[in-house]
Amino acid sequence: MGKKAFSKNDREKKERIVSIDACLSDYFMSTLANKLLKERRIHVLQKKVGGIKMTKDMSAEELYKNGCKYYKGDGVPVDKERALILFEQAAQLGCIEAQADCSAMYYDGEGTEADFEKAFYWTEKVAQQGDADAQRALGVAYYRGDGTEIDYEKALYWFEKAAEQGDDWAQNCCGNMYYQGTVTGERDCEKALYWFEKAAEQGHALAQRKCGEMYLSGEGTEADPEKAQYWLKKYDETTKMTPQKEFELACTLYKGEGVTANPEKALYWFEQAVEHGHDEAPYYLGNMYYRGEGTQTDKKKALSLFKKAAEKGYSEAQYTCGTMYYKGEGTPVDMNQAFLWMEKAAEQGHALAKGFLQRCKRNKKEKNKNKRTC
Repeated sequence: MGKKAFSKNDREKKERIVSIDACLSDYFMSTLANKLLKERRIHVLQKKVGGIKMTKDMSAEELYKNGCKYYKGDGVPVDKERALILFEQAAQLGCIEAQADCSAMYYDGEGTEADFEKAFYWTEKVAQQGDADAQRALGVAYYRGDGTEIDYEKALYWFEKAAEQGDDWAQNCCGNMYYQGTVTGERDCEKALYWFEKAAEQGHALAQRKCGEMYLSGEGTEADPEKAQYWLKKYDETTKMTPQKEFELACTLYKGEGVTANPEKALYWFEQAVEHGHDEAPYYLGNMYYRGEGTQTDKKKALSLFKKAAEKGYSEAQYTCGTMYYKGEGTPVDMNQAFLWMEKAAEQGHALAKGFLQRCKRNKKEKNKNKRTC
């Protein structure tokens, strides 16, 4: 599953480069990278729960995989509380993926009440094993006081650990802390420029702009108008919007990752991404119209957007279309369309669509059986 530490949903690693300075300047947390699992054993009472048979001896890997099934609803009903229990058991046995997921779920309050201290505990476990993303996340926790006391010295320590492994966001954080003199009270522009330039070389927009400004003013180096122009031009190129960046900005504003959640602005950027041809954006925009987030509820428009994403092969949108045609939401009930979209989603392995079709098949058999009995 590999969830993102201190963030919601998919848990797949995505770096966001956003054109709006206010969003760019905020720190975005990213996925804790997958690591090799340690095969250890745990004693679990023998029972069958929700379709998964638990044995007396389960490895950390098996516990983690079962936790993922409950989290995603893969063959069993979604049960995030049970998923967290399994993740935590696996985490205690050294499964780094489970430790990362525990961090995310405690931070987001999934399957439990939000608990920053427990989120911090598990993030630290992963960071101590050398994971750059976790090291960066731990730096943020110390910087903001999430689950621990604010400690700028420790924040810089962990940012530098991640920065040394090539993490551009951590490099930019190091640059900012040296530039502002956050730890010692004295600015070190030479070290700041060193880290800004490291991040800038990897495409970090704010670092590119800062390099341009520092080369222009001669902070931490001799003034160099040519280099200043080079980095400021790079900044302009990086921040130019694309459909993918519009989509990522919309997701960030919707979830409130590093910024205050703003459904109205999220709606605007989803609409921009849809207009410019992003494949998944119609599904997310459809959800906002379906739920009335940032706008009035409009299930007819939601269905139209879901279909747009479904026609591009997005299985979640195909399943949603099937459900809406089946229930008559935003449209009259249409069983032909319902089964058409459910079958398309099932062909792509969508678990809920498969379950729907299987139930319909069983119900049909039962009806035929009852007719013969009569």
